[in-house]
Amino acid sequence: MARSLLLPALLLLAACATPRADLPQLGRAEVDERRRAIQNEALADALAREERVLRLAWPVLLENEPLCPRVTNRMGLRLGDKDTVHGLAKGLKRDHLEELGWGDDVRVLSVAPGSPAAGAGIMPGDVLTKVGDSEFASGDGAGRLLAAYLRPQKEGDDADEDKPTSLTFERDGEAFTVSPEPVSTCDVRVVSSPSGSINATASFGTLTMYAGLLRAVEDDEVIAFIIAHELAHWAGKHPRKVVRNSFVTGAAFWGPPLYLAAQGLDLLTEPVAKAMGAEVPPFTTLTSRAAAGAVKSADFEREADYAGLYMHVRAGGETGGLADVFQLFSNISPRNSWLLVSHPTTPERQLRLNAAAQEIAAKQAAGEPLIPDGWEVRQPQ
Repeated sequence: MARSLLLPALLLLAACATPRADLPQLGRAEVDERRRAIQNEALADALAREERVLRLAWPVLLENEPLCPRVTNRMGLRLGDKDTVHGLAKGLKRDHLEELGWGDDVRVLSVAPGSPAAGAGIMPGDVLTKVGDSEFASGDGAGRLLAAYLRPQKEGDDADEDKPTSLTFERDGEAFTVSPEPVSTCDVRVVSSPSGSINATASFGTLTMYAGLLRAVEDDEVIAFIIAHELAHWAGKHPRKVVRNSFVTGAAFWGPPLYLAAQGLDLLTEPVAKAMGAEVPPFTTLTSRAAAGAVKSADFEREADYAGLYMHVRAGGETGGLADVFQLFSNISPRNSWLLVSHPTTPERQLRLNAAAQEIAAKQAAGEPLIPDGWEVRQPQ
């Protein structure tokens, strides 16, 4: 049987169409050299994206410490090894990174301007070799030692004698030791993601800025505001409240099956819906609006816009032109200009942000503290 099928298969392969052009020949070494150059450029882009996020997030996390429910000590630098960079430049193999000079050593990826790390003279590219008197064999080991370094020093009889008090780096073959003094900031991580989505998200402990958004928005002032918006989500405990609301209202149970059923109905009724002038899938849209309304999604977005603008200004940001970022989202999806589902419409968001800017300006003129109305201020411990 197999032999009887072999001849027809060979005949089919022989009948395949082939290119006619006589292409120039390329050597393997030439292709590899070009690949390394392209990968090095992609890696530089990923590291620049991460540096931008840290640089813009640092003052937001620092200056809004009183408005955050949890705080932690930081120095304002980002460290990483080959595995860290592998996550930033998604798609590159680890052996590709080794070709580009990355290994298991823990390097400084970025340093926030004005941070304790910057004040101590630490620079991107420096290699961390010791924390206190302790060396380490991996990035995880370095992380545990750094956590001890950042831990607040106990006073008196409870003094922490084992707490590391210095960091040793290597630069161009020369070792140097510094002791940057950590400062208290909001206890949430701000990271970049290689995803091309034009979006940013806040989870229980991480604010994520997507590469698509960072490429689409060149203005650092706008990116800083978006970071502040996401910080307001986290500080306002919106992710937890959404989860709680989804269970209290039952949306966690009826939402998914109803959404799947709605998709099926939209598929079946698409010709009728279009003939009747529907601009969006009616059943899916109604289901999404019901679920978003149940968890108060749009209300949390309104609060994040409002409180986020305060946080942006507290960090030294300006208010002018920020509302234009919502136009970008409507350019991508024009229905945002009129359809309210999980987020308020673009006109509402722009007008509310302008009103918040006027409120902030009035407080500044009166010398009042920049605290969002109704927002809880954490009391120092």
